[in-house]
Amino acid sequence: MKPTPTAELLAEAGRLLYGEIGWSGPLSEDLMIQQRTIQAWTSGKRDLMANNDVMQRLEARLREEAAELKAMADRIRESTAKA
Repeated sequence: MKPTPTAELLAEAGRLLYGEIGWSGPLSEDLMIQQRTIQAWTSGKRDLMANNDVMQRLEARLREEAAELKAMADRIRESTAKA
């Protein structure tokens, strides 16, 4: 079986957040689901549909990470402007 497009997005987001290796464990903790469930979705053994609370939690986690990265970039810009 082939993973759903939504499962492929979940895997891509997991790799962006946690790297190419070992991303499903930390992501499962963030999303409050079992790692085996993520693995079943991304292997195509189970379907992950687009409109569900898991993807909403993933979106929130990505937005949180983006805000943290932006804040760090702003701090770096400020510190180099003072130099």
